[in-house]
Amino acid sequence: MRERLNSAITPAWRGSVEVLEDGEATTQEEADEASAATSDELLAQVDEVRQQREDSATSEEGDDGSQTWTAFADATTAVDTMPGGGTGYLELLEFIPDEMTIAPGDTVSWSANAVHTVTFLPEGEGPDGYDPFMTPPSGDGTEYDPSMVANSGVFNAGPGSPASFSLTFPDEGTYPFYCLLHARLGQIGELKVSKLPPTDGAWGPGGASAPLGPLLTAAGLGGVLWSLQRRRVTLAIRT
Repeated sequence: MRERLNSAITPAWRGSVEVLEDGEATTQEEADEASAATSDELLAQVDEVRQQREDSATSEEGDDGSQTWTAFADATTAVDTMPGGGTGYLELLEFIPDEMTIAPGDTVSWSANAVHTVTFLPEGEGPDGYDPFMTPPSGDGTEYDPSMVANSGVFNAGPGSPASFSLTFPDEGTYPFYCLLHARLGQIGELKVSKLPPTDGAWGPGGASAPLGPLLTAAGLGGVLWSLQRRRVTLAIRT
């Protein structure tokens, strides 16, 4: 008997569980070998997926000399057959870029392919205690006030959900930002606003990704949901 699996939150994620007679089930050793092979296939795609997203970033100079930068709350592949079986897509749970330096008066505009938020919190506050679906959007195209919550709302959550979120940053400072859905998995970014150019001379995206930020999630996989991180791998079996 084969049972189909679907995600109520992400309908494109599909898989199946096959129930066999006693003695015909997959052994733990076979499952471990299949998991390792699937992990290798997925990780081999990560750099290309990230690079494609980075290459699509742009900046545009306004009449006043300020820049508008594009940035992203994820990177995804198209829905297709996944390594290990099933149908789904690979998604990097990263802000791209997750570190950037801009000048006062510049604007950053974020978008996403999947369900995420871009959220700046008042100084000293962290994302714990903020419900991503109950934290109201603060408005697109506004000026950032570091004493207030600046929140995109949940991208791609259904009709009426935001497609993008823009903030203009008038004042110097270093500001962390979060995806309220995935901050505990390490999806955190940092934006520096400075009148002085970065030490490497490059404005805009720059710097290494956060060392413990998650690399990707992928679904399908014969009923397995993967969450792989730079320094650890977590495997959750959906049955």
